[in-house]
Order: sequence, then C-alpha cells, then structure tokens
Amino acid sequence: MLENLWHTPKEKIEQKSVFWNMMSSGLNSVVSMFLLWIVTMINGVSDAGIFSLAFSTSQMMLTIGNYGMRNYQATDIRNKYSTGVYLSSRIFTNAIMMSAVGIFVVAKGYYFDKNITKLKINGRLIPIPDPENSFDETGEMVWFSGIKSIVIPPQGSTANGSTTNPSDTSQTFPKIGTWVKTKNALYKVTKADATGCTVTLVKPHRKTNSTFTVPATIKSEDGKITFRVTEISKNAFKNHVKLKKVTIGKNVSRVGANAFSGCKKLKNIKITSTQLTKKSIGKNVFKGIDKKAVIKVPKKKLKAYKNILKGKGQAKSVKIKK
Repeated sequence: MLENLWHTPKEKIEQKSVFWNMMSSGLNSVVSMFLLWIVTMINGVSDAGIFSLAFSTSQMMLTIGNYGMRNYQATDIRNKYSTGVYLSSRIFTNAIMMSAVGIFVVAKGYYFDKNITKLKINGRLIPIPDPENSFDETGEMVWFSGIKSIVIPPQGSTANGSTTNPSDTSQTFPKIGTWVKTKNALYKVTKADATGCTVTLVKPHRKTNSTFTVPATIKSEDGKITFRVTEISKNAFKNHVKLKKVTIGKNVSRVGANAFSGCKKLKNIKITSTQLTKKSIGKNVFKGIDKKAVIKVPKKKLKAYKNILKGKGQAKSVKIKK
C-alpha cells in the first residue's frame, strides 16, 4: 500500500498531484484559524489580536519565500527541473524573505525582550528559567498546562484570561506578572486588586532615548485601569549610552540594582519621589554615569537622600542637591 502511495504511475501522477495540492491548500487555509483559537484559549483576546497582526504580516513575507515555486514544481510533471534546482531556488528565496523580515523589524522599531521570563498559561503565570539557562525544567509543565487551557478553560476566568475578583463583579484585574505596554516602555504588574494596582518599569522600548520620564502612573492598554509606577527594575536602563536626562516619578519606592549602570552620558537626574530608602535602592544604580552629573532630590529629603544615595556606584564628583 505504501509503495502504491509513494510510487505513482506516470498515468496517474497528474490526478494525485491535483488531489494532494487541494489537501495542502485546504489545510493551509485552516491552520491560521486553528492557531488563532489556540492563542485565544491560552493567552486571551489581547494576545490573539497581536498574533493575528503578526500572522498576517508573516503571510505577506511568505509570498517572497514561496515566490510561486510550489505551484510550478507541482505542475512540472515532465520533471523539466531536478529536485536540487527547486531546493536551491527555495533556499535563495527564503534567504531574501528573512532579509526582508529583518529590514521590516528594524524599520518598524520592534524589539525582542529577552527579559520576559514568564508565560501566561491557563490563567496563571508559569515561571520559565532565565534565557541564559536551560528551558528543560519547565518544558513539560508548559506543554501540559497549555493542553489543559485549550480543553478546560480556567474556572472563573474571562475571555482575556483575567480572573474575576469575587468581591467585585464589576471590575476584573490582570494577574500579577502580566505585561503592560505603553508607548515608551514595558511594565509588569506587581499588584492588582480593588485596593489599588501597581507596576514595575521593566525597560524602555528603545535604547536611543536621550531623555526619559518614569511616570507616576500609567493606564492599562484598554484604558480602564490606572497603575501606580512604584519600582524601576534592575538593569532597566543599563548601558543606555545615549541617555542624558531622566526623571523618576513620585510613586517610585524601589530602584533595582544597576538600573542606570553604564549610562555614561547621564548628567541630569531628577528624583521626585520621597519614598526611597537605603534598602530600596540596589547596588551600583548609578555606576558609570557622567562624572559631572547632578542628582536633584526633594528639598525636604536632601539630607536623607545624600546618605541613601551614597555609594551607589557614582563618582564622588557627582552632586546631590535640592
């Protein structure tokens, strides 16, 4: 039977070519709908929308990679060209396609965030090891949790994957660890309930900013929830060599280690928060900033902040004043 399947007589090759091309075309049409369903069930409507845009863009790029090669090869019943010719042509067109993708990504300013180390599955956040380590530890857990999410949606969850708050039927809150994107930066939810919502600034979208303001608050992507920005993550601005001026918002109470390390042009730092303490500021926060930098702090906190900010990596010539 297998021999008959793979070794088709010449008189039947055209008939089978039509059949298998119809099958492959049909499956190709269904795959986008199937993948969209899986993404919606696992990560919710918001990510499904992003996936749809990404998939549509990839299909446009795929036309470059295909370049009609499949259709031509399928109808080449006289074997005018060898398999090697088709293979080398496909490799060539795919190389052009990948180059086009690279140019598109750079031109649009997209980025790959290697610091994202959690995957939202089944209404929960599944921890994944740091990208520098092995992913083997959580591979099975991610797989089975994903299958469970598709078959059995999480109890009490909404269409976007958020779990309803039993004490508040009119408001749904994102899970702790959920990513929130604004125009300028990526944030992570650290608290979300009826008593208030907070986020930490993970990193700006671009390293080319010369100025940056860490806001007091941000809005959720749908504009329904206001988050207080209470923390700057470790390494958030590390080695942003073009950064010259930064303002830290009034709600920031923690700054992670090396947050501004390596910002060699950073010369103007304004801290509006009055909530920082010795323990809430990590090591080497200002290591490598401009030696002539000036750190401005609230007048009533000048004395305390001079002590708090001492020894955070900056040169002794850096001034702290009101």
